[in-house]
Amino acid sequence: MTHHDRDDDRDENRRIEQEIRGQRQASLADALAGQDNGSHLKGASPTPVLKRAMLEIGQWLSQHFLDNEGSLMAVILRRLQQRPEQLEAGLGTPAVTVAAWLDIVLASDPILEDLVREVDMEWGRRNQERPFFERPGQEPHPDDPYTRAGVRHQLADLRGRC
Repeated sequence: MTHHDRDDDRDENRRIEQEIRGQRQASLADALAGQDNGSHLKGASPTPVLKRAMLEIGQWLSQHFLDNEGSLMAVILRRLQQRPEQLEAGLGTPAVTVAAWLDIVLASDPILEDLVREVDMEWGRRNQERPFFERPGQEPHPDDPYTRAGVRHQLADLRGRC
């Protein structure tokens, strides 16, 4: 291959590249990514911080918490997801994050009651059944998998594992 042939190949490659770029619509993401030459990923995880924190907490809970029905675990994760500052601060320490949240829930009967009500609704949705809501002054329904006392006990046990 002669020097002239290599120049022709380079020219042809440039022409093809320009043709492709001319047909492609640029996006804002492309522009931003091009500005930092990929440094937005250097030394950092491509997974957003809050998502990583939730993955850590989910994994930690699955190893340290038994919830046969799954509704309490789902509500715990949903409630924690609503606390982005706490998640970000606790990145890398899921037990600490969960413990701080549990301290708040276990210290307040109204918060615990609201949590149990949400768990009951989640259970009802998952099982396509009418949930069993506890009424003040009445005994819980015998088939209720999530009573206030039961959930308090489960959360206190979880707190002991943190």
